[in-house]
Amino acid sequence: MAVELELLPRATRDEEALFSRDEDDRLIAKEKATRAGFEEKITVVVDGLKVVVPKAVPATDFLGNFIREADGELKPRSTTIYDAARQLVREGQWSEEDLAKRIPLLCHREHLDPIAVCRMCSVHVSKYSKRAGRATPSPKLVPACQHEVQPEMIVTTWCGGKEGEDSERYAGQVASSVRLLTELLIADHRHPDSTRDNCFVNELEIVADKLEVDEARANISQGSGRNERPSPKSRPLELAASGSEFPYSSRTIIVDHDRCILCDRCSRSCSDVKPFKIIGHTGKGYGTRISFDLDLVQDESNCVQCGECMTACPTGALTLKR
Repeated sequence: MAVELELLPRATRDEEALFSRDEDDRLIAKEKATRAGFEEKITVVVDGLKVVVPKAVPATDFLGNFIREADGELKPRSTTIYDAARQLVREGQWSEEDLAKRIPLLCHREHLDPIAVCRMCSVHVSKYSKRAGRATPSPKLVPACQHEVQPEMIVTTWCGGKEGEDSERYAGQVASSVRLLTELLIADHRHPDSTRDNCFVNELEIVADKLEVDEARANISQGSGRNERPSPKSRPLELAASGSEFPYSSRTIIVDHDRCILCDRCSRSCSDVKPFKIIGHTGKGYGTRISFDLDLVQDESNCVQCGECMTACPTGALTLKR
């Protein structure tokens, strides 16, 4: 059941975390997941394969343990498109390699709450319309890691599935969008370094390989570096004369803002996996970057050097200083 957002009291709107649009493209707020959703089954078609999933699944913490509410019962969360795709792996219809290729991930990991910031997992969906009596295509691509499943939903990834004009067209739309996004990320964040590239796993390069993107097109140029001082008020003055290639680094971690794609995996790991809440954002527009406390050098912040952010980073923006 969905209610129009405009009719919700302000207090109720503030409590809602996810928004979507109905068959008439009106912004709506979904009801919070309930335990009844554990028993309610929803049929979803992903790339031509049918899968039946519960409307809600048990919420888990960063260790994979079920979260329980005050009365001891399991806490529910809404099932997402990515959950449905992973069910295909459990049933043996897809392999892990199929899932990783069809729905590539950068900002999301199963132990983190999805925020759908990188959009690499974008898919096309057709939702069932009561008025039309059939599934109607959505006007926008949606992130599989966060978008909730709905009855009779048809999902198409960039690989496509069931043969047919619509499926091929939707798959082409997804492929075009995701590949362009990959080209933009590569143009801005690919910095080959023979001395460091073997020190970490670059997930951006892995995704680019799966999407068959070798390099950015010629008319996409790389922006200016983010490791330089962008404004007098952005950080302490002494950093300008430090002479370091990576002035934000600490005694154990190299901080390279030019490799950072702002996926927030480091900040969520610092706040959700660990309880420190040191990493955030600073700057605006192209100059936006992660920051430690109030944009301090990592060594001068309250960072305890636990390394969780470094482990979470997908592109080598945070690496061990060897």
